[in-house]
Amino acid sequence: MKNWKIAATLAVLLLGLGGLATWDEWKTKSDEKSKETSNLLTKYRPDDIKGFTYVTRGDSEGKSENADKVPSNTVGKGAFTASLSKSDGIWKVISPINENADQQVVQDLLKNILEYKYESEVANAQESWAKFGLDNPRRMIEIETNDGTKVAIKVGINSPVGFSAYTATSVSPSVYVGSQHIATSMSKTLFDFRDKKLVSTTASDVKTFVLEIAKQKPIRLEKSNDKWSIKDSEVIAADTVQVNNFLDDVTGLKALEFVEPSNKEVTSSVSKDKSDIKVFIETTSGKSEFILISKLKAGLFAAVEGSSKVVKIQDDTFAKISKKIDDFKDKKIFQFQSSQVEKIDIDGKIFSKIKDEWYAAEDASKFESDGSFKGKAEEKPSPKGHVRGLIVDLEYAKAENILSADDPVVKKLPPAPKNKIILNFAGTANLPPLTIDTYQVAENPDQIYLRPSNSKSIFKGKSSIISTIHDSVKLPAEDVNFASPGMAAPNSGQTTK
Repeated sequence: MKNWKIAATLAVLLLGLGGLATWDEWKTKSDEKSKETSNLLTKYRPDDIKGFTYVTRGDSEGKSENADKVPSNTVGKGAFTASLSKSDGIWKVISPINENADQQVVQDLLKNILEYKYESEVANAQESWAKFGLDNPRRMIEIETNDGTKVAIKVGINSPVGFSAYTATSVSPSVYVGSQHIATSMSKTLFDFRDKKLVSTTASDVKTFVLEIAKQKPIRLEKSNDKWSIKDSEVIAADTVQVNNFLDDVTGLKALEFVEPSNKEVTSSVSKDKSDIKVFIETTSGKSEFILISKLKAGLFAAVEGSSKVVKIQDDTFAKISKKIDDFKDKKIFQFQSSQVEKIDIDGKIFSKIKDEWYAAEDASKFESDGSFKGKAEEKPSPKGHVRGLIVDLEYAKAENILSADDPVVKKLPPAPKNKIILNFAGTANLPPLTIDTYQVAENPDQIYLRPSNSKSIFKGKSSIISTIHDSVKLPAEDVNFASPGMAAPNSGQTTK
């Protein structure tokens, strides 16, 4: 009986302790939540807002000692009112203009205001608002929540000491003081709210584009399986990095200034007929945009055809986008991998690969089909390292310039090349033999022309591409400092006395 009472008492104590722990956890969470929401000007969060009206007097920050001297109707040069609304998750400016807003600017503004915490309450009567510059606030934003509730948040003058400002809301007579951060974060212009991005398409979505530059043949590029190619008289592989950089520059165009519609001198010059650069882009979804860029005395201006928005852009954009067809060409001359080559003919001398090592044809015949050497170890021939070096250099070779077959320079090339290289590939590579003819550039001994049999183009590159075309290993010259009296330098043919 006594044991039963002890057990029951312990059970009650445990239940009590459990209840106390639960209550303590609830109280802690409640205190934390209260701390999070304390001293906020409003209970709403950015996701709760579907629209707002922003008003600024456009005057200076102001000082409290001058509050009585500032007329309530004071309006500065930058004064304006703007209304913004959110639809399908996208913010738009609906007054005084009608266009997409800068999403980041709007999100940051709402976050800074709705997460702002004041330090203390300094008054609790609306009659005192004039004293704090709140009867005609220098900044005000009236938010509208998803359920239609409207709350105005007002910023008055700065406090006489410290870096603080006075604030109030339309739902309370209280006046609060806190960091001036709210005043600076609410200092906006219409330019700030407007979407500075000119092109709505992103670079990764583009599947086709055409670049037209005055007095230049249009350049058309298309993407297939994530690879870009130039559609000219022949299909030419494009340099993916160069293409992506170009598209980043085009789709990333941003306004430095917005041109007023009344400025006909500029707006009429940014047109399909007058623009210096025109870029037509089409996305994988079929959406298209036609970007127009004009270089004028007043600067560089751009627009998208069909839009009334004309903007001034960075001057260096012209040079970035003014491309020639050669700028887009893939400068990598060959597309094979060195591991795919199994035989090479260098100016009539043939070399074969045996177990990843290269040997002259006469030496390759001394090996079994499995790569083992037939003779004695000391008779095993040395591999030809220069052949491996040549093949690797060819694999990664890049051209400095690419010439068409009808280029006058190409037509003057001698009928016989300086060097002829023929690559044969392993059956698994499924590649036909590749012949490479090389020619010396007459005016520059450090450059050569390469004519691959699988291309109509001629590639101009550095002579170093074929620097290991022949085995240039030389025996060391006799060095007087090397040998002691009566001794010969290695391979000198002399014998010791």
